[in-house]
Amino acid sequence: MDRTNICKNIIQSIKDYIMDPVKLEPHRAEKHFVRKRKVTVHTPRGIVVCEQ
Repeated sequence: MDRTNICKNIIQSIKDYIMDPVKLEPHRAEKHFVRKRKVTVHTPRGIVVCEQ
């Protein structure tokens, strides 16, 4: 197996893992939070303010 195929397999495995809700749920449960304030994001097109 050449280097390109190894990298593609690794990337695909990571994508499969991060897209699987069952595997992500244990991580999400203890580290979730709710933001109750304005969020300002600076982008190349300007400033975006989001209220949550």
